[in-house]
Amino acid sequence: GASPAGGALPGGYRLGDVVYYQGVSKAFRGGRVEHGARGEIAGPASTSKASKQAALLGVPDHSVAVLFPWSQKPIDCRLSLLSSSKPPPLPGGHCAGDRLFYTGPSRTFKS
Repeated sequence: GASPAGGALPGGYRLGDVVYYQGVSKAFRGGRVEHGARGEIAGPASTSKASKQAALLGVPDHSVAVLFPWSQKPIDCRLSLLSSSKPPPLPGGHCAGDRLFYTGPSRTFKS
């Protein structure tokens, strides 16, 4: 059920709290979420069948709906993939989605 207005949601979050996605960048139906993406808590996770099939959804008690700037609708995210702190920079100062090239010696890997 819905949380009372202003009431705490799973994880102690409240509507409008700023969170950062801490998971691996992931494409799913309706968009793509990058590691470190900033969003706002939009409410409790949906319990609909369609939402349960979303790539980021966990169990409703352990998830919340997050509205990212690029998303038209909130996306259900597991609490374990969210943080109120921005993630630290990646090594070398790179960002998720940066295009990088390997410049080391040629190597062969067993398949």
